[in-house]
Parts: sequence; structure tokens; C-alpha cells
Amino acid sequence: MVEMVIITCLMLFYLPGVKSLNIQKTFQEDALVISWKSQLDKTQIDKEYVRYSSSVGLLKSWAVSRNSEIQIQDAINHDSVRLQIMQRYTNFSLAYFSFDIKTNKRFFREGETGTVSWTMTRYSENERYSIFHKNETIFKVSKQNASSFYPDKYVYQETPSDPRRVGFQIINVSLPDSGVYTGGSLRPLAEDWAYVIVYGNPLKPKIIGQTKVDVGNYVTLKCLSVSTSLPNNYKRYPSITYKWFKNGNFIIRSGNILRLKVEEELYKDKITCQAKEVVSSTLSDSVQIEKPNCSEKIKSKFIAGNAEFSWSSVGDSEQSIFVTRNDDPGNWSDANQPYTVKDALNFSSIEVDVKILDSMKKEIFLCRGLFSGPNKPDILKSQEGRNATITWTIPFFPSAGSYYIFRNTNTLEKTILTITRNGNTSGQSEKYQYKRIPNKSSSQILLEVKNISLQDGDLYRGGTSLSDAQNTRGVLLVVAGKPSTPIIESNLETPRYGNTLTLTCRSYSTSQPAYYRHQLTWSYTWYRNDSIVYRGHTYAFTVSRDVVYDEIMCQAKEVILSKNSSTYKIGYLEKSRPAEPKIVGISQTNAKYLRITWSSPFDGGYPQYFLIYQQTITVWDVVANISQSNATIQSADVPSGPKGVYGVAIMSCNMLGCTMPVKLDRESNAFLNDNGNSAGIAIGSSLAVIVLAIMVLLGLLHMKYGIGHTLKKKILRRS
Repeated sequence: MVEMVIITCLMLFYLPGVKSLNIQKTFQEDALVISWKSQLDKTQIDKEYVRYSSSVGLLKSWAVSRNSEIQIQDAINHDSVRLQIMQRYTNFSLAYFSFDIKTNKRFFREGETGTVSWTMTRYSENERYSIFHKNETIFKVSKQNASSFYPDKYVYQETPSDPRRVGFQIINVSLPDSGVYTGGSLRPLAEDWAYVIVYGNPLKPKIIGQTKVDVGNYVTLKCLSVSTSLPNNYKRYPSITYKWFKNGNFIIRSGNILRLKVEEELYKDKITCQAKEVVSSTLSDSVQIEKPNCSEKIKSKFIAGNAEFSWSSVGDSEQSIFVTRNDDPGNWSDANQPYTVKDALNFSSIEVDVKILDSMKKEIFLCRGLFSGPNKPDILKSQEGRNATITWTIPFFPSAGSYYIFRNTNTLEKTILTITRNGNTSGQSEKYQYKRIPNKSSSQILLEVKNISLQDGDLYRGGTSLSDAQNTRGVLLVVAGKPSTPIIESNLETPRYGNTLTLTCRSYSTSQPAYYRHQLTWSYTWYRNDSIVYRGHTYAFTVSRDVVYDEIMCQAKEVILSKNSSTYKIGYLEKSRPAEPKIVGISQTNAKYLRITWSSPFDGGYPQYFLIYQQTITVWDVVANISQSNATIQSADVPSGPKGVYGVAIMSCNMLGCTMPVKLDRESNAFLNDNGNSAGIAIGSSLAVIVLAIMVLLGLLHMKYGIGHTLKKKILRRS
């Protein structure tokens, strides 16, 4: 069902005789353009402010409007837009207008027949009415009939009971039918509109992956497709989902990755996939797993944080590889050996398939090398200043010759200990000590590294020779160092009251080896006045005068805690208009008076005063001008009006300007509804406007000279 554009106008304070704004909305180049015109003379308007929001939040904050027009580029991504306009007049009064514009969107699937409808904003029996799709006219509508320029595509639907109602069908909806449809006498001025969004079939999926895999290994396949739905600037399409099929039967797997362990039976199966957004795609072409012709072993080893793969070259051959990281397949690419995968410890598994082709492009062999759990070094974490015992097992101790322990330093292997069968060691030092005397059944190597420093963070492994050691996993000793002293960075150089201040705790790791740092988990603790207030990398809060002189520090932790950062203080707030007052309560003190109590969060850096308004049956009158006291909570007694506690509003002002009026939240009692025929709610009659002007003047005089209290009383008694 089509949702219609609904506009509701709410007015607050404005001049006698002011009526609703004349508002016009059009769609131009996929942007919703809203313009308005005041019925007052332009010379009476000092400034005009505008902001707009949607259900997701504020889209544009208050800003000066220069030409009484805004453009909302992504209006179709919101269900409705609330436009707020505030006019400030030359005689101190204000007008506040609020318009709710509900977007008219229609969703169709490719191939179906869809209906679009709306109600004319302006109806005239004598005026010709046209309907447009983008820049093209598709209907001419008159009181007598409606003619379609494309009768096989667009069919008009008559509504005899309501001539203002417009409706038409789109036959066999296709992707080019998406976009904006507008109605009016002329296309540039067309105020009626609906936006059509067409869900298309996703493109036929494609399966990628290395499909020649031995029994016992895993095959990893990825299903890829792309949305065809239009328009492209609509951002709320559902995510594409995927289904997998084996020989036409659904496989219970979710996501676009399929990973299966290869067994003999799998070689007989055909695998397909399908994509779905709202509409399902066709099935992909099928793939079949094949046995590779493997006559070569692909070796892998760990070097300085990387995985290095090597194999034997075959004459003048062409070599290409296919790398799968963490079950995510890549693509075939040319490569020479040895082939290196950077930051190998980032991945739980790395599969490298190597294909060798002869000069005729005929496959000589295809084999797989793995870097996973069995290939990775064991990890031992320790801290500076401690002793660490590194241990690993070997099948047997060599009956002849020696056993060597190596340390890998910047890709160079350095011998640190030599152990003979009779237990003699060479290279013993205050740093390294072998802890076990070998015997016939000895299969465990124990190496103690004493008084660890950051430079000891490295890969340790052993063997009867360097090449023998390089084929073992070894042990990676990670030495955790104290993080650097954090520095606090702020997103604001000079905060203003009400801003969101975001502080970031910056520290860097000193742990070794450096390539392992990204495997260590960081945490951050924030302190305010020596009390813990937050844990996380960034600390955000709203700026108020209560936090200006607070002392804020942070501390970082990798494995070891850092020192505390230097103290951060806001210290100074940029001067501004005051913050909106907060009404604490309004109570009836007796039959004639109400007591209003409010708090003043921030004066903007200047002396402030408060204007209190009261709603009578048709107007809002100024009834008090209160100077700021030193108390955080302030109060005043005002005469009780016909609207009671919901008919009182308060505004805070200083020399830079005033806030918006604040009242108790009950919209129906606070405003009169405006349907375009009434004068709305005026801020006073002529007397009220004069009172407001005098009150503002008295406030300024009071701040500068301390006068006006007696005169204020007289004015209030008269009003």
C-alpha cells in the first residue's frame, strides 16, 4: 500500500497575524527540495534557522537559511523527515514551525504489476495535470479522462469518488521503472511524488576456489553475486544471502563460503550455489572436485613472522599459485619461489596450491603446501626481568655428533648452544643454560633463558644441523614490555558546552619480536579525579561546566600496565549562547500562582537571564524576567494561567543570544494545531510584543547596570 506524504505544521511563538508558511516540495535530480515562503514582509524577519531529522536521528543541526530552501539528497533512505524552521523577527519575537514529511515509497519485484498512488496537493478542475517518470511525461489527466503515452506499460486507475486521488499501474515492472514519479501541471513544479524501488534478480553467481584437492585435505569455495536492484542510492536493501547445493540437494551451510573435507565420494558430486536479496538468482554453473596430479612436496617454514613456501622447479616452466587464508580463497596468480605470505600468525591456516605448467600450458603437477597448527611455532610469553624455560621434544637424541640450538635473529640463524651426547655443552653463558643431561631415552630439550630482556624475544629451535632445525616448529619466545606512556588526544581544540568530547588514549607496544605485537590484546582504563570512569580505547562524554576542571588520565595495558598518562583538563570552554534551562518542576502554590523551578547547566561564559512565558487562551505572554543567581537551582512564582503547568515556558539568554523555549512535554497542551487556516499561536497581542521587547532590553540593562528590577515589577503587574 502506498504511503502518502503527510505534512503537519506546529507553531510556537510569533507575531499577531502570522499564518502558516507556504511550503512547496519537489523532486529534482533525486533530491527532495523543500522551499517555503513567509506571509510576512521580509523586512520583519531578522534571521531564519532550519534543521531536519528523521527516525535515525538529527540529519542537519540548526543553521542559518539564506534562501528559504533546503535539499535532502538521501530522502528515500528515510521513512519520514521532520523539518523545523525558526524565524526571528526584528521586534524580538520568534516563530517556530515544524513539518513532518512522510516519504512515499513503493517496492516492487521485477516482473510483477505494481500500483502507485497519491493525493493531489493542489486540485483544480480546470487545470491540466500531468504525471512524469523522471524527465518523461507518461500521463495527461483532466476532469474528463486520462491518456497514457505508453498504454502497454502504464494504466491509469480512475477514482470517481475522489477526483484528487491519483493512481496508476506499472505493467511487468523492470529495473528501468525505478526512480521518482511526480505529478503536477509542470514537471519542474510537480509537488506530488512517489519513489519506486525495484528489487532485481541478483546476477548469476560465480563459484571461485581451487577445485583440485587430494583426499584428506579441505576444499574451499566462495559464491559471488552482485545486486541488480535499483536505484543505487537506496541504502536499505537487505544483504545478499547464499545457498549451496550438492547434486541439486540443499547443503545445510550459511554464508558465501563452503568448506568441505575431501573424501572419495566428493569427486562424483556437482556443487552449485544460489544468491538471494529479495528475489533469488538463477543457479551458478556447477563445479566438480578433482584429484590433483601431485608429484612434489610443497615445503613451508616460519621466518620472521612470515610463512615461506618452496618447491622444486621443473625446467623452463610456468608457475602459478592459489592462496587460501582463513578459509577465504583467492585467485590464481603468477609467482616464483620461494613464495612468502606476510604476517602468517594472523591466520589460523594458510593453504598454498602450486601449479606447474610446461611450455605448452599443460599441467605438470598441482600440489598443496600447508601452514597451520602443526607448522606453526609454539608460543611462550614472558616478561622483562624474568627467567623463561623453553622446551620441545625430539624423537631421539643423536647417537653421534652434536645437537645445536639456534636463535633466529633478523632471518639469520645464530648458534647459541652445542650439546654433545655425554652432556658437554659449549656456548653456556649467564644468558643461556641447558637444563637436561641427554641419555638414550632423552627426547625433551630444556633451555633456560635468564633475566630476559626485550632483545631475547625471538624464535628458538634445534637440530643436528641448521637445515634440520629449520624443518622444525621451534618455540617463539615473546617478551612483553611495558607500553609507552600514553598520550591523550582530543577531537576538539576548544570544547563548547554540549559538545561531545572524544578522548583517545595513544600508546605503542615495546614487546618483542615486533611481528607478534598485533597478536597481543590491549586494554585501556580511564580515570577522572583518580576514580575509574571507563574502560576502552576512546572515552567520550558531553561537555558541561561540571567537568571543566576535572583531571582525566588514562592507562594502557598490553601484558604489562603502562605508566599513567599526563593529566588532561578541559580548563576553558568556548564562549557561546547559554545552554537550554532544564525544568525541574512546576507546582501550584495557591489558586493564583505557579512556582517554576529550573536548573541552568551553563551560562555560555556571560551573565544570563531568564524570560518566562505563559500561555493564555490564544497567546503567549512574557510574565517574568529573572536574573541569574549563584544557585544551581532557581525558581520563580508566576501567575497561574488557563493552561496550568503545561502553559509555562522558559528561555535562557545572554549577550550572544537566547535558547529555544523549554516547557513541560505535553504537545497537545503546549501548542495549537495549525491546518493552514488558523492564525496559530501568537506571542502576545501588541502588548505582549511590547512587553517582550522591554523585557529583553531590561535584561541587557540589568547585566550592564544592575537596573530594571522595579520597572519589571510594574510591567508585570500591568500585563
